Parts: sequence; C-alpha cells; structure tokens
Amino acid sequence: MSIRALSLSARSALLAVVASLMLPTAAYASPPTISSFSCSNLPYGPEFVCVVAYSSTLPATVEWSGADGTAATGTGVGYFFGQCANGDSVMVRVVVTNADGTATRSTKRYRCIVG
Repeated sequence: MSIRALSLSARSALLAVVASLMLPTAAYASPPTISSFSCSNLPYGPEFVCVVAYSSTLPATVEWSGADGTAATGTGVGYFFGQCANGDSVMVRVVVTNADGTATRSTKRYRCIVG
C-alpha cells in the first residue's frame, strides 16, 4: 500500500508519528539530590561550619535556616558559616531547589562548644 492510498487524516497521523520518532529525545530533569550534609564546630571562636554536597541536572539554589551566619555556594556544594555561643543549641536546615523540586536535610539539634 502506498502512502497515496491513505486518507488525508491517516497520512497526517502517520507523518506525525514518523516526525516524533525522528526528534531527539529530551533529557528528563529531576529534583536535586543531596549526597552528604554535615555540620561541625570550628576550633576557634563561637563558629561552626555546615557543608552540603548535592547534584542537580538543572541550575539549583541552596538556602540555609536555623542560625545566623554566612552562606557560600559552588557547583554541587554549599557552605554555611554559622555563629553560636558556648552551650547554645542549634539545628541547621538546608534546602536545595531546582525547577523540578527540592531536597531538604536538617541536623539533629546539637550544642555549640567553644574553645
């Protein structure tokens, strides 16, 4: 059977199927994943550092909460330099977000030890 023997609507449907098979498949994005997350006291002053390692197929943002401090972000890694007084109890949360979703981790509440 030749394509000319098909009705116009059947030809259109066949061409649509052929065209879709010829298009490259799109890469499917997904929410970010966190591979590691930890916080520890620094050996000097009333400070601690948290580090998150993550992967994302799309551009991602990293947000921190739970303590006062300064954040820095590189490709696939985020840092949070927090401040706390000796004996303070802190719990830090990190949220990594891309267009497809979020990944979240939190520390257990722990006491800051200075000195």
